[in-house]
Amino acid sequence: MLHCIREHRARKLAFLRGPENHYSAEDRYRAYCDTLDQTSLLFDPPRLVSDPFSWSEGRGAIEQLLEERNLTPGRDFDTLVCASDLMMFDAGKYLERLGYSIPEDLRIVGYNDSRESHLLKVPCTTARMPVNELARMSWNLLSGMLAEEDPSCFDLLLPSQPIIRQSCGCTYSLGSEQQARRVVGSLDLFQAWVIQVFDANEEEQERIKKLIREASLQHESEVLALISQLSYRFLDRGEEIPVS
Repeated sequence: MLHCIREHRARKLAFLRGPENHYSAEDRYRAYCDTLDQTSLLFDPPRLVSDPFSWSEGRGAIEQLLEERNLTPGRDFDTLVCASDLMMFDAGKYLERLGYSIPEDLRIVGYNDSRESHLLKVPCTTARMPVNELARMSWNLLSGMLAEEDPSCFDLLLPSQPIIRQSCGCTYSLGSEQQARRVVGSLDLFQAWVIQVFDANEEEQERIKKLIREASLQHESEVLALISQLSYRFLDRGEEIPVS
């Protein structure tokens, strides 16, 4: 949301809510409300926020905004924020069938970085849950609790990673040129970004470091060979090569 507001000047953001009484769905709705409050933008739940719908009913949620509340995408809201990528896909397909073009007529963003974020006519901007970090932290906490006679429990908040694609209006996965320069303005920053995006293990990190060294020395054949190796390893894990 902040990316759309800051980089694309979004001013009217509608929201498709997830299931009622679902912890994650409620968290994402609170994040929507907090972001509008922080940026002093219009908060209009009776019109711009759908009722709670199940994760698979994105079409029903957007139909409610369009048909029951008589909203027109692009006029009444310039950005559609969805509680999950599955809802985004279902709503986005319906909007495409109605003749709306994303992102020309409206922006659309989701959450989870699931496969559905790749199934509209343009790849969709979303946010990736820190699943690996959550698993590691959960294991560490559980191990610590089992080792202590009087374990203490507390909440940990881990940030999600924005995944910038094209449904928000960006051309490249790093967003605008200014954003790209902030993220990868040096070889060290670029290396750190590549390792993070590819979620590289230790062996892959060494290959990435070697790739960047060879590229800086303009060793074309070595660079192409390393890119090929990394691409195959990444695709073998069922991932998608990010385009920037």
